[in-house]
Amino acid sequence: MHPVGYRQPITHLPPICPIDKDRTAATRWTTLTDANISYPFRARGAVESQTNRVVTVCPVHGNVLLLNGAAYRSVRGAPSLNLNERNGALWMD
Repeated sequence: MHPVGYRQPITHLPPICPIDKDRTAATRWTTLTDANISYPFRARGAVESQTNRVVTVCPVHGNVLLLNGAAYRSVRGAPSLNLNERNGALWMD
C-alpha cells in the first residue's frame, strides 16, 4: 500500500532545474522517473548527524543542497564549493 501522497497529483514545484530543457515535469507520482528529475539524489543511507553530506547538486548550475537543509549557490568567478567524495558519498568540507 502506498502512502496517500503517492496517489495524489504532484502539487509542488517539480524537481527540475528551470534551465534543464531535457526534462519534462511529472504530474503524478506514478509517472515520476529519472527522466523527470534534474537533481540526482546523492544521500542514500545518510544519517541525520551527517549535516555536511550532499543531498543533490544541480547539474546545470552546480548549486548544492546539504542534508541539514542548507543550500549553496555556485557563482561563476567565485571560489568553488569544496566538495569531496569519500566512501561513495559526496561531502562539503
